[in-house]
Amino acid sequence: VKGMSCVSCVNGIERTLKDLNGIVSAQVSLLSESAQITFDIEKCNTKDIMNAIDDMGYEVSLIDTRINFQEDLNKITLCIKGMTCASCVSSIEKNISKLIGIKEFDISLMTESANILYDSLLVNEKTIVDSIDSMGYDVSILENKKINKVENNFTRKREITFSDIYDKPLSLKGVVSVVENGNLWEIEYDPNLIKFREIVEYFDKEGVDFDYSDLRSKQKLKSLSREEDVKYWKWMTLFCLTFSLPYFLFSMIFMNVDFVMNIRNTIVVGQLDLGNLIDLLLCIPVQFYGGFSFYKKAISSAKHGQLTMDSLVSIGTFVAFAYSIYSIILSMFSTIYPVTFFDTSISLITFISLGRYLENVAKGKTSTALSKLMNLKPQTAKLYNGMIIDSELLEINDKVFVFPGEKIAADGIVVEGTGIVDESMITGESMPSVKTSGMEVIGGTINSSGNFVFQVTKLGDETTLSKIINAVEGAQRSKASIQQLADRLTFYFVPFIILLGFLTFLFWLTFLSIVGIPHILQSGESVFSLSLRFGISVIVVACPCALGLATPTALLVGTGVGAQHGILIKDGSSLEKASQLSTLLLDKTNTLTIGTMKVENISIFDVHDQDLLLEALLLAETRSEHPLAKSIVEYLNNLNFNKIDLHVSQFESYPGFGI
Repeated sequence: VKGMSCVSCVNGIERTLKDLNGIVSAQVSLLSESAQITFDIEKCNTKDIMNAIDDMGYEVSLIDTRINFQEDLNKITLCIKGMTCASCVSSIEKNISKLIGIKEFDISLMTESANILYDSLLVNEKTIVDSIDSMGYDVSILENKKINKVENNFTRKREITFSDIYDKPLSLKGVVSVVENGNLWEIEYDPNLIKFREIVEYFDKEGVDFDYSDLRSKQKLKSLSREEDVKYWKWMTLFCLTFSLPYFLFSMIFMNVDFVMNIRNTIVVGQLDLGNLIDLLLCIPVQFYGGFSFYKKAISSAKHGQLTMDSLVSIGTFVAFAYSIYSIILSMFSTIYPVTFFDTSISLITFISLGRYLENVAKGKTSTALSKLMNLKPQTAKLYNGMIIDSELLEINDKVFVFPGEKIAADGIVVEGTGIVDESMITGESMPSVKTSGMEVIGGTINSSGNFVFQVTKLGDETTLSKIINAVEGAQRSKASIQQLADRLTFYFVPFIILLGFLTFLFWLTFLSIVGIPHILQSGESVFSLSLRFGISVIVVACPCALGLATPTALLVGTGVGAQHGILIKDGSSLEKASQLSTLLLDKTNTLTIGTMKVENISIFDVHDQDLLLEALLLAETRSEHPLAKSIVEYLNNLNFNKIDLHVSQFESYPGFGI
């Protein structure tokens, strides 16, 4: 770059370049008269860059250009609190798509989560989080991991979160590296030299307060239950009701009672009466504290050129409140009686808060299927040496005891003993499987009877249960084509409603100014206030939430209930196509069942005392834990036969041998 004379020339070129779409970084050197620029080839090219510098009056020529095909891809999973409708999702998607280095993303309103694939050479996690946070949403990182880096198969990584800053070095044999990020440590270790439970034991002896549990799963479960949102909106609803109920009683229900009327009609100053003053005092807390979250999000969205449901609530209530204040001030210094819209502000904020509370309660209930899947993993496991440990402290090749009625802690291979395992959660097969040495077992399934020892082969995200959970989550985040249409409509819906409200106000203002106020509408209001009331009404009654929430709610319930019954639905479009099926072909065996055994009929041959046989069968099967035994017991208990006073003196169960 020829023609630069001072630092201001350098700063001017760097500022101009950074304003170009697609520029990642620009370093300009005055001494070497050169510039090194990193840019996204999909968004700009060398010609655009050279023209930008040339337009500033400098002489520019190209020395070298290299394309870097090497991407450093990361996948970040975020928890996003505060999304209320599809327009919120659309706003966030539009904002994220502006960031350079974002490869793909999906955002789920129902699970309050986002999965974002990005190139860390072009953008970092802080920029992504800040871009969403600046819109007024509460963002936290659940997970951030590299997806194209070759991992060391001989080491594992685990995270530990300390309650306070811990600054002592971790010098244990087998610990490969420690990455510190404030209170969060990512520890890479060699499980052949040290177990993670030994690292945990070390910190226990140090006497520090820490947490090694899977924070991502905890956060997901908390998010799915909507615990915080339900608590917040319940409090906001109760707070608003504290002021809105007295308002409605005093200003509407009992306003014609003589005693109340005398109080309301008492003049304070000018034409301002005590009734309107009390209405103002009751409205202020609801308007500013109850409506704070709506105004905060509306302002944040507006900064990014986005309009959401919160924008409608904020505009409607603010205009109503502002005009009411203007009317009150005017009445204090004139003979005009105040016309106020405090009822619009206080009722709308109260009812929307109640709606948000009920909505979050409903969302929490629709997520129960996924929550149940995530809770299938047992809390503890008993090692071969008799030690009972937290199941999250298991390592590959650990040997684990499983007793009757217990859940299997991880995927593995049976090395000793025999058990009958109920795998219906995974396979949908109601008949339990006999597991003997050398056979695979799946984490989260239940050992119906028998004792065995298995060796752990898979942990974490590699287990079958984790893959099912991830598949269900992916399906719930996906969008059916009808939902994409609804999202597009919702994006334009809010601006359209605001425009419609404004046009309604202008129409009535013009119409009533020309023809006057009809008799049916006369209530002592001016043409302006009556027109304003009509305009506000259009804004406050419009709500895009139903349009945006219907499809994702149906998808969440459908995929969740499907997973509960052993049916994994890949995505929203698959579910949508399934509704159009006219014929379903199944093989001739009992592919579709209700998942439980039932005795249809019983035949007895050449037995002298049938009642004795039935009683003996009932008593013997009562002691068994086998599902066939349970169905026989249920049938015999409902069968009418003469029962004899018998009892079982001894019972032993040998899995897989019948009775």
